[in-house]
Amino acid sequence: MAAVVYNFPIEQGSDFEISFIYNDENGSPVDLSNKCVILQFSPTQAADGACAKYVLSSQANAIYNANGWSLTANNAGLINIKISAELTKEFNFATAIYDLDI
Repeated sequence: MAAVVYNFPIEQGSDFEISFIYNDENGSPVDLSNKCVILQFSPTQAADGACAKYVLSSQANAIYNANGWSLTANNAGLINIKISAELTKEFNFATAIYDLDI
């Protein structure tokens, strides 16, 4: 499947949630129920010059209320990513790049 570029804001200190539908080349949703979905993102320039990378995985079985984030995927191709305000307040960067892998 071809890559796409999608820009979205994450406000520091705010709850964040975004959803995607993963479709095949015919536009039909892909069953992701037994797939590992990973979101990796890194600041384009870390505040102290070091590379900071965040990795969220559907296989981590994170619970939003306990872990402060969750990444889920279902049989209708829906990918849902949630990050708590508690975690986003630690984001000290203006821009980041991300990679969403299935």
